[in-house]
Amino acid sequence: MSTLLVDLFKYRSREKREAMEDWLTECVAAILREFSHEQLAKVIRDLTGQESLELLQSGASCDIVTQYSIPRLNADNHAEEHLSDVATIQRPDMIIFINGDAWLLFENKVAHSVDESRSDDLRYSSQLHRYGEWLRQSDFDEPGLTKSLIFLTHHTLPPVDFIGGRSLPVSFHGLGRHVATWGLAGRSFKAAVEALAGRAHVTFLVDSYCEFLEEHGLANEYPDSKNVALLGIQLNALESSRKLAADMIARVDGIGPWNGMKYPETDTQYGRFGIKRWVHLPNGWPEDAWIFTGLWYPDSPDQIYRAEIDDRLATAKRGPVTSAPKVFLLLAHDHDDMFPYSNEAPSPEWVRPVSDFFVFRDFDSFHGDPVKRAVSIFSWLDEKVAELKSFVNS
Repeated sequence: MSTLLVDLFKYRSREKREAMEDWLTECVAAILREFSHEQLAKVIRDLTGQESLELLQSGASCDIVTQYSIPRLNADNHAEEHLSDVATIQRPDMIIFINGDAWLLFENKVAHSVDESRSDDLRYSSQLHRYGEWLRQSDFDEPGLTKSLIFLTHHTLPPVDFIGGRSLPVSFHGLGRHVATWGLAGRSFKAAVEALAGRAHVTFLVDSYCEFLEEHGLANEYPDSKNVALLGIQLNALESSRKLAADMIARVDGIGPWNGMKYPETDTQYGRFGIKRWVHLPNGWPEDAWIFTGLWYPDSPDQIYRAEIDDRLATAKRGPVTSAPKVFLLLAHDHDDMFPYSNEAPSPEWVRPVSDFFVFRDFDSFHGDPVKRAVSIFSWLDEKVAELKSFVNS
């Protein structure tokens, strides 16, 4: 079955591609804006437990805004000035404002990792801590409601200190904290339109959203029988693959000081398995960059990144990406087009999708038994690390 949102995602403009999270955020925002007061209040109650119907019915304004620019906080926990400067702003995925005050702030993920707290200095702390501190400092005068952070996800787990722990970070004091999934949101939307009949096009939007989740494997956050059976097969190969990725990331050095620990990651959205580390790049390069290396399976659910790479390869008169498993090295940022010199590359093998630095090679192009093959992979990786190091530090 093909519906509106499935088709729009498949055929939308391939300029300035955004991640799956951004697309789903816009879908959710579009639905929430079209809901009646009763439907919106029901969904908010499902996600946060807060009762808002009476306030909405009394004429309170409710605005759902995506990619809203807020100031980053400096070392003194005060807002940086010059909002036009990209280094001093941050953009939460979605904020719901009530009577002009920020009320519910959403951080949305599909399968990407989320940065954990790495510093008490808010200039370098985790994204959720920075968002929480901004929300804490924001004016709010709505008795009966609580300013809240909502972590909307599929497979990505929220940071440990977001859901509890021995001590609650100051950045979260006084805020509600809630975790929900895209599938749960879809089920809440369905229940809202079924229980509270409204305009036909709202039902159409909700049906399209739920079909999109089914199409991309996001409707259910727990496995079915097929996935459980597949996991049993995969477990036997997991440890050796994790060992390969660990030895690969150990060879990535000298690009910049590491920022925090290693993050093993299975990125089901883009078909990547490996280990990620946050890295401080030299002056003139953006913060919040990370290195990722391991195995890449191009036939992944989200083909946007692969399509971007194919475009770059075609421009260089090179063939498209094949479906064969690959080893890769990636220097990336959580936001598109953040790195400079986007028309340059460390060597002809590298491609620059959304300004990232990405290089890969077919796994089967390295020959020999598993040990000899791994030695060949390490030799190739050493060469690519040296190229990237020279480019970044030049």
